Order: sequence, then C-alpha cells, then structure tokens
Amino acid sequence: MKSIFLVFGFYAMALPSILSAQDPAAGKPETVADTPAPAAPTRSAAAKSIMEAIAKNDAASAFRIATEGRAKGDPTCTYLLGQMYELGKGAPAVDVKQAFALYEEAAKVGVPEALTATARCLESGIGTPAQPEKAMFYWQMAAEAKDPPALGRMGQAELEGHYRPANQEAALPWLEKAAAAKDPLGLWLLSRCYDTGLAGLTPNVEKAVNFCSQAAMAGQVDAMNRMGEFYATARGLPGDPVAATGWFRLAADYGHAPAFAKLAICYLDGTGCRQNEALAREFAIKAAQLKNPRGSYLLGRIYDEGLGVAVDPVMGLAYHLRAMQAGLREAGTAAERLKSSLKPEDVQKAEKLAAQGGGQAALPVTR
Repeated sequence: MKSIFLVFGFYAMALPSILSAQDPAAGKPETVADTPAPAAPTRSAAAKSIMEAIAKNDAASAFRIATEGRAKGDPTCTYLLGQMYELGKGAPAVDVKQAFALYEEAAKVGVPEALTATARCLESGIGTPAQPEKAMFYWQMAAEAKDPPALGRMGQAELEGHYRPANQEAALPWLEKAAAAKDPLGLWLLSRCYDTGLAGLTPNVEKAVNFCSQAAMAGQVDAMNRMGEFYATARGLPGDPVAATGWFRLAADYGHAPAFAKLAICYLDGTGCRQNEALAREFAIKAAQLKNPRGSYLLGRIYDEGLGVAVDPVMGLAYHLRAMQAGLREAGTAAERLKSSLKPEDVQKAEKLAAQGGGQAALPVTR
C-alpha cells in the first residue's frame, strides 16, 4: 500500500458543497486518497457553531467563527481553520503552508485530529518539507490520543515496516483499536491479517470478509477491490459475478489500477456483465496507463486474438513484452509464442514499441 488512506470525514464531505454554486468542479467526486483531512472534532461550542454554519452551506460564517475562536485560544477552532486553508473552502484561498502552521499550533496543545493532520503533512510534504521520521512521532502521539486514522496508520507502520523494522506483533493491537474505532485503513489491514495469517493470526476467511466489507463500505479502495475478488472466487461469500463486477467497477471509479484490469477481464469474458470488447479494451488501457502489468497483458491478448480490433501480432507482442518486463510470468509465455511465429523484423518492431516510454509507458503503444 503506497499511500495512506484518508477517510471522508463529515467536515471534509460538507465543505465542498458549500461553494458548489460558485465552483463547477466542487461537485466532482474526489478520490478517497485525495480527501485531505479526517473528521472534525466538536469539543467546543465554537466548533459546534462552525459545523452548524457548514450544514447551512455558509462558508463565510464558518471561517469567521473559526478565526474568532482561534483568537480566543480555542485549539479546536485552530485545527478547523487549518482544514479551511488546506481545502480552500471558506478561506480566502488554498494555503497549505498556513494550514500546516495551524495544524502544528493545535497539535502542540494535544488536539488529536491536529496531531494526525500534522503527521500527514510531514509525511507527504504538504505545506512543509517532508520529514517522514518526524511524521511517525506525530502519528504515534495521535494514536495514543486515540484518533482513529492514526491508530490505523500506526498499525500499518508496524505491519509493513515504515521508517522502523516491521513488527507484526506490535501492529495487531493498533489495528484492533483502529477497527474498533471504524477506521477504514485499520479495518482493511485487519482483514488482510485474517485473510493471510499476518500478525500471528490464524487465517479466518469469515472474519477477513467481515472486516473487508466494513472497510469497503467506509470507502477503502483496496477493500472494494478485494470484495470483488471474494465474490468472484466464492471465497468466504457465495459466488456472485454480478456483485464482483460491481465492486470492481466501484474501485475503478476511484482509480484503482488492478480493478481496471479485472473489469477488462469481466467484459472480455462476459462475466457478471454483458460481453463488450470495446469496454474491455478501454479498461485494459486504463490499467496499463496506471502501470498495471495485467492491463498490458490483456491488451496483448486483445491484439493477438483480434478481440474488438484487427488482429495485430506485433502490437500483441509489444504489450506482452511490457507486461513481461513488469514481472508477469504468463506474459513471457505469450511473448515467446508470438516471437516464434513472427519474422525477425516484426519482432524488432515489437521490441521497439515495447521500449517506448520505458516499458510500462504512460500511454498505450500505437502504430
């Protein structure tokens, strides 16, 4: 998992609608990974007033109350003001440096959500130079303050060895606390542990599906894709190709590369949906553009077999070579088969095409 999952909080969901009438892009769905802040705290009367202003789509009042609250020493208002500057909702403009400064100010007096926001900024380099080791210090403080996203992040750090040696035994308590707090990342990682026996757990597919379902319903994109796999393979759930395709489509809507590849297979074979070779090719291209080797392999198959396109073994070989270079074993087998049937000059053409853009290119090869 390359990026930290950041869950849609009530505040982060509400703010984009405030200015939707003025900003046509405001209504565009954000990916889960793009949502920059956790749910807002509501400890103070001023914070509650801010939330009420947000509910009324009154960004100006929310910003004014937060500014006044900060001036009166309310750290929760300071944190919420940081959110406004980061999102550019209510604040005069997006200002991530100011957002980070406000998060850090609120973190110094122990606001759990501000500790998490400070950690996130330090790890990702938002409004400040990236300092991942310092970020982990804040993640741990936020987790000890029981902020749900930080609980999941600490579990992930221990499980996968982020800026520290991996310690699966230490990961489990964090993940269990995160799952109890309904943190999507914690739910997803605990599902993985039950699915594969990580963290010393006995594999239990029923528990894996249960935690995965909760994570997927909370917006965790990897969990959405995994739910599709559970339905597709009838593992832990009754086999249901239609449900599988639906989950793959949902994950793909959030830009999940493996889900695009799985959708391409569904539409190529007509599994859980009506067969549509044009859509299959479209999804395979998107997967390949996201550097998913399975997408390149499927494009190789599409051109090799003439699935919705003219048969083109040179293009088929080019795509198989790209997938092979990315480590997909079956692509190597397909590439060797095509090489044996092509003229040497056609093999050279395919190799030249495959090399364009450095293997898994940003765009599919064309001739």
